[in-house]
Parts: sequence; structure tokens; C-alpha cells
Amino acid sequence: MVKLKKNKAQGHIEMILSFVIFTGFVLAIFVFLTPVRQNMVSYASLEKTQTSLLSNATINYDYVSVILNVSGPLCIDNPFLGTNIFVKDSNGNHINSQLTAENNIYASNSGDRYYKIYYSSFFDSKIPGSSCNALAENIDYTKVVVSSGKDVLYDNIGILEDAYVTDYNKLKLNLGLTNDFEFVVYNFSYGVLMNRTLSVHPIKSSSVLSRDIPVRALTKTGAYRDLIMTVRAW
Repeated sequence: MVKLKKNKAQGHIEMILSFVIFTGFVLAIFVFLTPVRQNMVSYASLEKTQTSLLSNATINYDYVSVILNVSGPLCIDNPFLGTNIFVKDSNGNHINSQLTAENNIYASNSGDRYYKIYYSSFFDSKIPGSSCNALAENIDYTKVVVSSGKDVLYDNIGILEDAYVTDYNKLKLNLGLTNDFEFVVYNFSYGVLMNRTLSVHPIKSSSVLSRDIPVRALTKTGAYRDLIMTVRAW
């Protein structure tokens, strides 16, 4: 009778041990076969990264439209306080222009009667050149009220890249971002124009979201460059 109880107790112990071993085996399978859960960056973070980068590369500028009532080159009083200007015709073509010693804006004759004069402290400054015969406002030309616009400045994208490589954490703080990011700039044929940010984070610690953004960027001289900015966030 005592021997029966002993065998029964031993059976219970063996059953418990078998259960523990089986449970441990199952847990081990889950540990080895299930990947470690990583923090996933959200598309909201990617959107914020894109917005912050483009916003910090964007400038405001002023422009005024001028309609000539006479033939010949443009020569009018500078409607702006600064010398950082460029001139375009009605087709958006850049026109050779300069400031005179009398602070007149001179643009070579393009055969057009409609011009736009752009001003921003971010544009290249004009060096005063030779004089020209100033046209009379409301007689020789009509000037439309000064308006405002904004564009991504190509040179500012380069400044962002410099800041990224020089002090990434400071740039991230200035942009108001908590996630990590990098960006590459291509032309429309995907020729690389800027990619130095790739040297800062060669290894990513989690999944990466990426987006290609078409950008039409203005240069300091008034020309446009069609770009593709690839932004990655993680």
C-alpha cells in the first residue's frame, strides 16, 4: 500500500516536469522564431520630416509686374530697397539685368513688353553698372502693385545638408523632429546632386520609410532646377 502511494506521487512529479519541459520548449521556439519587436516609424513622422525640411529650405520674395507702353529696354526706378533682384519676361525667361548708379533697374531689350522683377535678400546682389534713360511711370510703363511669393531655394537645401553633416543632433532639434532621418537630392534623371547625409547613419536600427518628392527649386540667380528629394525616416 505504501509502495502504491510512492508510485502515485512519483507520477505526479514526472507529469509536472514534463509540463515544465514542454512549456519551456514552446517558449524557446517563440523566442528564436519570432523576430524582436522594433519601434516602427509612422507615416506621420515621415510627413513631418518632409514638411520641416522643405519649410526650412523655403524663402519668401517680393515681385512686381511691369508693362511697357513703349519699345526698347527696361529702365525704371528700383521699387525695392535692396539690390538683390533679377528680371524675367512674360515667358518666365531670365533677362540680363543690372542696377545703375542712380538705382534704376535696367534689363536688355527682349522684344517683350511684360516683365517681372523679383527681390529677396537671398538672391545675388546686383553690382551698379552704367546709366540708362529712366522711363516715366504711368506714361512709358505701368507698374502693378508689389506682391509676395515663396519657393524652395536650392542653395538652402545645400545649407541643410551642411548642417546635417556638421551637427546632426542640433539640426534635428532645430527642425523639431524626434525621429531620425536622412535625405538625398537627385536631378530628374536620378543623377545624384547631394548625398552626404548617407555617411552619418550607415546602419539603421529599425524599419525605414522612404518617399520621393518632386521639387522645383529656385536658385539665387533666378533660374529653376527640377529636383527629386528622397526623404527617409526611422
